[in-house]
Amino acid sequence: MALAPGPLDDDDAADLGTAVDRAVDALPWGIVIDLSGTDGVSAAGMAMLARAAVRAGQGDVGLCVVGSDRVQSAIAGAGLSELFDLHASRSEALSALGVRQ
Repeated sequence: MALAPGPLDDDDAADLGTAVDRAVDALPWGIVIDLSGTDGVSAAGMAMLARAAVRAGQGDVGLCVVGSDRVQSAIAGAGLSELFDLHASRSEALSALGVRQ
């Protein structure tokens, strides 16, 4: 699970992208990017999410993103909502990946 604690600006997007790269390299069956503590996503953040989706797809790794309605709307507005599953909570995302809680 990768967690963004505040606005996903350029610096945070780079750090989160590095964490997601490491996670994908381990070839897990699924990754959750938790943006529930984020109230905005910069262009760099959107680019990182798109890149994460491509990398996850190449490794056949499930990818879910958790975010508020505002964050989900921004992701949809950027045309990225088809690249991964969007969820309102971490538990929904984990459940979508088949994790029993």
